[in-house]
Amino acid sequence: MAKFSGIILHKLKYSDTSLIVKILTREQGLISGIARGVRKSKKGGFLFQTGNIVEVECSKKATSSLYSIKECTISRPYLNALDDISKNMIIIFLCEYVLRSIEEEHTDPELYDFVLGQFLSLDRGQNREKTKEFHLVFLIQLTKYLGFYPENNYQKGMSFNLLAGQFSRESVNYDLTTSSWLAELMAQKEDAVVFDSKTKRKEVLHLLVKYYKIHLLGMGEIKSLQVLEALAH
Repeated sequence: MAKFSGIILHKLKYSDTSLIVKILTREQGLISGIARGVRKSKKGGFLFQTGNIVEVECSKKATSSLYSIKECTISRPYLNALDDISKNMIIIFLCEYVLRSIEEEHTDPELYDFVLGQFLSLDRGQNREKTKEFHLVFLIQLTKYLGFYPENNYQKGMSFNLLAGQFSRESVNYDLTTSSWLAELMAQKEDAVVFDSKTKRKEVLHLLVKYYKIHLLGMGEIKSLQVLEALAH
């Protein structure tokens, strides 16, 4: 029996009573587990909400790719992140991105600590304007752990090269205006609010979505993207 610290990234109905759960763990990286019987109780549905920070006890047979989850408890309850519609949607969106970005059972404690710290920071945050930019900053910072963190070498007249991950004056680059907004976001001081409009946030998000797709083959479509944009102000 193993005990892991984890963050619920995704859940999928397995049967009338059970769930298949994807969990980012500190000790084992991304794991897949089956939680049997949990759909029969309200407690089970709550425990495995996307973004929940948990402790899980589980075991796995040598012939199986799935862990069998024996026990799950909330280890770090959120103050309001699961009740606040905007914060909850941001967490769901970012969980999908993390899930699509990493391989199963590739241990990376620093990545886990980053995601955990960011989700707790979002939960505690009181600045509503800052919350609107949270997912953008997260996606930029996440690339540090994935190996394609962009270089902010921006100068006026430069635009962002999605393949090279830096700013240049080549004609194949992203458009000048959105590129300047990305550079502005990357240069922001802590707790500062950069963007004053939904349009700027949306365009920078689209740039980052394309950036991830170029550097992570098989990324596919992010299902929660449209919902996130519909809730954005």
